[in-house]
Amino acid sequence: MRFFQKYRWLWFGLLILSGSIFSPFLPQALQVTNAIESWFVEDDPLLLTYQDFQQSFGSDEVITVIIYDTTGVINRKTLLALQESIVEMRAIEGVEEVYSLANARTFKLSAGSYLTPALPESLPEAPQFYDSLNTFYRSAPYVTGNFVNQDGSSLRLIVQLGLLSEIQHRMDEIVEGVEEALLAHFPEENVSMGGSSVIYSGLNNLTQRDFALLKGSGVGLIMLFLFVLYRNFYVVIYSLATFFLVLWLALGIYGALGYSLNLVSSIAPVLLTIVSLLDIIHILNHYKAQGQKDIIPALRRVWWPCLFTTLTTVAGFASFLFTPLSILQQFGLLVGVGLSLALLVSFVLAFFFLPLISYEKSYLGIQAENLLLRLFRFSVKKKYAILGFYLMAAVVLGYGVSQITANTYTLGYFPKEHPVVEDHQEILQHWGRYFPIDLMLYPKDSGVVNSPELLTKTAEFAQRVTDNEDIARASGFHELYTRTLPVIYGPMWRSRLKPTLIDRYTAQALERDSSLVRRWLPADEKRGRLILSGDVVSTGELNMLLSQISELSQEVYGSTADLRPTGYIPLYAGIVGYVVTSQQRSLAIASGLVLIFLLLMLRGKVLLSLAAFLTNLLPVLLILGLMGLAGISLDIATSLIAAVVLGITIDDTIHFVYHYYLDRKRLPHRKNMEMTIRQVGKAILVTSLLLAGGFGMMVFASAVPVRYFGILIATAVSGALLSFTTFLPTLMDVLFGSKR
Repeated sequence: MRFFQKYRWLWFGLLILSGSIFSPFLPQALQVTNAIESWFVEDDPLLLTYQDFQQSFGSDEVITVIIYDTTGVINRKTLLALQESIVEMRAIEGVEEVYSLANARTFKLSAGSYLTPALPESLPEAPQFYDSLNTFYRSAPYVTGNFVNQDGSSLRLIVQLGLLSEIQHRMDEIVEGVEEALLAHFPEENVSMGGSSVIYSGLNNLTQRDFALLKGSGVGLIMLFLFVLYRNFYVVIYSLATFFLVLWLALGIYGALGYSLNLVSSIAPVLLTIVSLLDIIHILNHYKAQGQKDIIPALRRVWWPCLFTTLTTVAGFASFLFTPLSILQQFGLLVGVGLSLALLVSFVLAFFFLPLISYEKSYLGIQAENLLLRLFRFSVKKKYAILGFYLMAAVVLGYGVSQITANTYTLGYFPKEHPVVEDHQEILQHWGRYFPIDLMLYPKDSGVVNSPELLTKTAEFAQRVTDNEDIARASGFHELYTRTLPVIYGPMWRSRLKPTLIDRYTAQALERDSSLVRRWLPADEKRGRLILSGDVVSTGELNMLLSQISELSQEVYGSTADLRPTGYIPLYAGIVGYVVTSQQRSLAIASGLVLIFLLLMLRGKVLLSLAAFLTNLLPVLLILGLMGLAGISLDIATSLIAAVVLGITIDDTIHFVYHYYLDRKRLPHRKNMEMTIRQVGKAILVTSLLLAGGFGMMVFASAVPVRYFGILIATAVSGALLSFTTFLPTLMDVLFGSKR
């Protein structure tokens, strides 16, 4: 330690130099993105399938816009505003196309043509033209239900964006640009926007707001807490300097690796701010406990437990590197790097700040020790009753764990009064279900998808699938034929549906509007696209719906073709399985690593290691059991809970059992426990209050998962303190009580 103290300015200079090197990457790290494609690892089969779909059919990142007016939208003023707004939207970088009534095609025999524009480019003045147009739209093939509703009160625009990999960092800018183009021509109360792009842009805004709010208010309250506790400005400055250096370095490294903050990793800076204080508090506690001006003995005594608490906490977060979701891997990496830096920074800065801080114990510290001593003595006295209580609680909580379900609902991430949720409700009211569920049909015999048999079966499937109350409409490649040919050939069109007619019509349709055909049917005609219109639902509900769709498709197509979900939907639906896997894998890995580090620290003392480990499994059981009993589902944020709780709550127990282990031969068991409490008791109480209060502040977050995360962690920390003050002493007294 004296060597590090002698060259403290060198270590401090290296920290500053490292921060300067990584500073250029901070903008990358602080650039928030929540697009679902960034949630998955690069070689994930679901993601590769999604990218293959985009290569064939273009991006499925769309913004659905509904323009509504109870007096009707088929009039010159509204349609002229529609045309003008579309021109502005197409000029936005990142917008590939805008599909609407203005560029739609319909099937109508007119002057020898049957694929004609649904709306003329030049709009006449005569009102009777729009009366006639309104009448036509009530049954116009491919227009009604796609771009205008049947009563003529609402228009729909589908704004197709570029490939997500190219625009994900510009999503907010694109959504804002589309909104500005619309509001320049329509009243705000007549326009609603929805879709995955709007949802994830909204999540970006929530993430940025929560990051600023929690970081600012969190640091402020923590500094106030420290000043009230220690009555020393140097403690506050020591803590602030540690926060700054840790976040500066950790976020710089995170950005250098090409990562950006998202809904989950935005929690990391707040978490690092809170958890990095734990080492500082234990350093201050041991410095005061030594009762001398020389800081080296205090730092020597606290170094090893701080090292092992860092290792166990990093193990909890590093376990996320082995989960199948990139969004969790990034979170684990950022926190793991940050906590490792926090240990280094807190000890380097200790050489500068400890000499400026009074080392005498405070009255508050003495009272905290006395309180914990009374709790320990009470627990030992009532040890069998307390162990019985924990056994019964474990049974109840175990039942709760068995009731946990995995589910993710992206709209549920928002407060109910959020504009994204309100716009979604307005779209449902004025248009109906609109969220696209992409499906792909593959012939089993390697034939073409637009064969007479498959066209007939697909028309049947499209009709029957809408009997499901969750599906409002079914559009697909089959409509290129089943809506056009009846216009040309009348009621007898089915008898003429032969391969030669299909090929001839396909060629003619490609000549008139190839983009319309290729949106549904690729050039090799080996697969065909269908889009069902559903609601924005949770992953659990979506998987049930996809199961029903699969059963119907097997009934309709039999052995002739396979119908599979494609595009965005399999990614979203697959999150459920990944969340469960992530929870199980991260908890198993974190538990194994924590137990190994305990055994290493305690030199193979199995019983003492197990006592510490079981003490900190209780808050994990508490939080998972409460989630199951309260009906809180596992989602992207709450899947972090178990490993995070184990990683951060083990710290105080490690400090206790480490110092107990050091004096185990010198002092009798109960005397040793009491002496250990006097050494680390205040720090344990302070760190528990700090963790519970710091994470409890997340209740003010806008994003609902962040609120749950904060509340659950705060509850777990409170449970950990109770477990430490009651369960640990009783268990240790049972195991080691004979060594008096």
